[in-house]
Amino acid sequence: MYNPYNFPEKDLFRAMEITEPQFKIQSNIKLFENLWVDFSSVRSNNHFKQMKKRLGMVNNELKYSPNTYSKIIYSGHRGSGKSVELKRFSNEINNNNAFFSVFIDLETETNIEQLSAEDIYVVLITMLIRNLEEHGVGFNKDDLGDIANEWVSEKAVEKELQSSFGLEADLKVKLGWNFWKVFSAEGNLKSGFSRDNTITNTIRRIVKSNPKPLIEKFNAALVNIRTKIKEEGKGRDLIFFIDGLEKANRKVYEELFIRDVQMITGLQVNIITTVPIDTYYEIIEQGNRFYFKDFYLPMIRINEESKPIIKNLIYKRVDKSLIDIEALDKLVEMSGGCPRILLKMVSRGFLETEEDKITLEVTKRVIQKEGNERYRTLTNEHKTLIRSNNFDDADILVRELLQSLTVLEYNGNNPERKLNPVLERFFT
Repeated sequence: MYNPYNFPEKDLFRAMEITEPQFKIQSNIKLFENLWVDFSSVRSNNHFKQMKKRLGMVNNELKYSPNTYSKIIYSGHRGSGKSVELKRFSNEINNNNAFFSVFIDLETETNIEQLSAEDIYVVLITMLIRNLEEHGVGFNKDDLGDIANEWVSEKAVEKELQSSFGLEADLKVKLGWNFWKVFSAEGNLKSGFSRDNTITNTIRRIVKSNPKPLIEKFNAALVNIRTKIKEEGKGRDLIFFIDGLEKANRKVYEELFIRDVQMITGLQVNIITTVPIDTYYEIIEQGNRFYFKDFYLPMIRINEESKPIIKNLIYKRVDKSLIDIEALDKLVEMSGGCPRILLKMVSRGFLETEEDKITLEVTKRVIQKEGNERYRTLTNEHKTLIRSNNFDDADILVRELLQSLTVLEYNGNNPERKLNPVLERFFT
């Protein structure tokens, strides 16, 4: 893939582009290697060590087989770096002595705004097949084909598969496997599934009415696939990482983790998935944490130790000549320790500047505009709550403030929640 960037970038237009929060690095190996910043020294990294222990790992090897397969929810503020850290962790444990890791970036692989809870099975299986074939792992295709046979036997689905993908309608034995073959091809999950069409709607209806047969067939297939992975030295077990679920419609993750947890917990395989911060607390509040193991990525506290490391998030992307040091210092301070907010304000600085760099004066304008925009999103109830300076409970208003990055949460020996620095001038 052609990479037009030269890090650290000296071109102002490129600098503006690569500091936009939506500029993703976890789906591109070279970008990840060039731009990932290790924040472990300035925020607790114990949760990854604990995740390994929960999975039965010692150091970076899988040593034990826990009695149950773990379903781990991984949360934190939007923009705290969950996706990047999850990708790093997936890469770390993806080795012959640990796991065969299947990392799923839902935003890249699916039309995430149209995703339904029932689609999760199609996503898991298609991405598993793609990974198995990419790594040359042999497996029994009939096991997975049998899962799709019920769906493709419906005349409307059969007709759609034939007209859209050219699958032979009379090859009943192979049609189920061909279904997976089609959708496991790169791009087809996004272009041909999770949209409002005959195939998707039929599968959703069948799965929703009774997911148990599908779960049982998938679990049986996983037993055989796990055996093949071990025999071929590709890992000692299988694990799925599902990233980006918090970007789906709220109904999707509420159904999976609050209303119908068996859709996830019924699968006999390790799964680690991201959830939004407000859903994380909702899961705990409703008692569903007993079904899941929960881990949390804390925000970075701003202090003299953390500032140089946080600034490296920008300096790895952008040449130092493009931003005055006092300007970046101010932006780091006003980001509240949120990587997303920092990137957003730096990118905006490149848009705002009339010179060839971001100056302190430009920074002041950026901070003011960021604060104005955030303040205008607040309701009267939100403002009253902020003035009370009481953010310690799990009420829905507090969760809304956490989700919107209005209030930032910091873990550590003295966990606390604080108002986003760009809003402080409105409440003093």
